[in-house]
Amino acid sequence: MSTESTMSGIIGVFDAFGRSVTNSALAIADRLCKVSARHAQLYCSPTGCEALGRVSIGVYNAAPQPVWNDSATVAVVFAGRLIRDKFEVSNSQNLSDEQWILECYRRHGVAMPVLLRGVFSVAIYDVEQRRVLVAADRLGLYPIYYAHRSGHFAFAPTQNALLCDEYIPATLDWVGMAQYMRFQQLIGDTTFFEAIKFLRGGHQLVYDLDSDTLQEVVYWRFDPNFHTRSDITFEDAADETVRLLLQSVARCTEASHRYGVFLSGGLDSRIIVAALGCLGHQPPALTYGLPTARDAVYASQVAQRAGLAHHTCFQENGKWVEQYWRQHLYLTDGSHAWVHMHGIYALDLARQLMDVNLSGFLGDTLVGGEALREYLSGARDDAYTYFAKIFEWLITLENWPGMTEWEEQLLYTPATFAQIKGLAFASLQEVLRPYLSYPEPIRTELALIWNTDGRHYSRYMDFKRSAVELALPFVDPDLMEFVLTLPPDYRRKRRLSRAVLRRLSEPLTQIPYDKDDLLPTDNNLLRSSHAFVQKVQRRLARLVGAQTTEQNTLHSDYERWLRTDLRAWGESILFDQRFLERGLFNPEGIRWLWERHMSGKELWTIGKLAPIMSYELMLREFVD
Repeated sequence: MSTESTMSGIIGVFDAFGRSVTNSALAIADRLCKVSARHAQLYCSPTGCEALGRVSIGVYNAAPQPVWNDSATVAVVFAGRLIRDKFEVSNSQNLSDEQWILECYRRHGVAMPVLLRGVFSVAIYDVEQRRVLVAADRLGLYPIYYAHRSGHFAFAPTQNALLCDEYIPATLDWVGMAQYMRFQQLIGDTTFFEAIKFLRGGHQLVYDLDSDTLQEVVYWRFDPNFHTRSDITFEDAADETVRLLLQSVARCTEASHRYGVFLSGGLDSRIIVAALGCLGHQPPALTYGLPTARDAVYASQVAQRAGLAHHTCFQENGKWVEQYWRQHLYLTDGSHAWVHMHGIYALDLARQLMDVNLSGFLGDTLVGGEALREYLSGARDDAYTYFAKIFEWLITLENWPGMTEWEEQLLYTPATFAQIKGLAFASLQEVLRPYLSYPEPIRTELALIWNTDGRHYSRYMDFKRSAVELALPFVDPDLMEFVLTLPPDYRRKRRLSRAVLRRLSEPLTQIPYDKDDLLPTDNNLLRSSHAFVQKVQRRLARLVGAQTTEQNTLHSDYERWLRTDLRAWGESILFDQRFLERGLFNPEGIRWLWERHMSGKELWTIGKLAPIMSYELMLREFVD
């Protein structure tokens, strides 16, 4: 079957009781092909009880799938890119990734996923063993959602696609709602629906058709015997980080695709640009957002300094949100709110410029030490202090400030509050417990990497994959494993990021960083002198009444847009009869929160409103 698809991913439907799954599989594939013109391939067995397929935009893994072994007894579907240089099998130089996986499965059976390195999703159907194996990469960056119910097992890249299967009910999960409203994201394996789970990074599923049993296994976790290195100086650590990063970028660009960079004013994309330059690449760069944002201003300077062709896709108002919210919802399930859809309007241009975007994903966390902030570096030896600190962090600092305890009571109806009270914190504790065996600060870093980067920020990649594939240099396993063992002070406050950038391109350290407007150099004299000059210039401008162009610190002004361009749209969601009749939220409380936002007297109320709006849109599109 060839049709249209949203993003690269794998799908499968299997029934142990002999019921046909063909219609369910076709419905799932059709839902995944709703948004953009690409490809879907689907195999249905002669009995109609097994279906396996792949949706793809035709960049990575372009050959038809499933791929079968020579005896046509084992099939594999695969999305993503493997790093195969550590676990090579004999005579495999000419094997595709899919053929290589089949050979690893032949040798190692269900233990095969431990050999896989890279960013991917994979499923194997063993006809003779009547067994299905599904595995996510170590971080779960190609999403896999699954459901197992009464002899029926299905998986797909989105929750909403699985709801097209008649055997999977759309019963809401109160835990999912509680997490989403408090954290503005989902964590662990929770989804919006009781019957559906998220396959976490480093996990695999083994489904036995004969016994109708599903087993979830952890095939990889960060070294439980972790210890911080004490045998390396900062300068040597920076040199080795550069070497490993260049190795990673070389791996990411070894195929004959058109590569490009979504360029911001931050450090991650700038480091990628610098590394590409060292390897002789000058890819096109694309910047989106407000034209007056620091992001855009400094990205332009970086592109000019690096000699890149710089393309822009700017939006000066918020009207584009009404055009793109539905596309974003179908690609992400709404699992991060509509205020995280920035850049979706630039995807048509991106597809013209590149096949693969080299993304800076995880760079700020890994090399920049984002999770090593002082706020998270207090006394956290006991479990309860640790749980409370992370809880407070997710609500107040990770995104816009979210719903507080007292707001929760005012905004929900009494019936909803009775169901949802305490679930966000209780579920967070369960998610965090496996990390307690690690020492601080790596404990918190791992928890945040797998549950905020892996479950929240990776959703940006979901909608970008509807147009281009992504290569993730900072997610390279060799780089990650090295950097996470370095002394924390080497990475705090982006110290290592600045040292890496200086080694790759000294000129790019002379352009300010968008978040603090300071030069990203480890030359403290130059950095402080630049800050002093800027301060003096701003003060003189105010004294003489000079007109200056105000630079937005954020690339998208969702707060203001909801008060102006998107006000009617917001009211059509929150004060519509369908919203009121659901009985989930207290209408008076919602009106009170809306008026607080409309007054403009209070910052960051968007973090409380946006999840409620996106949740309602999700219900309208996928449940009603």
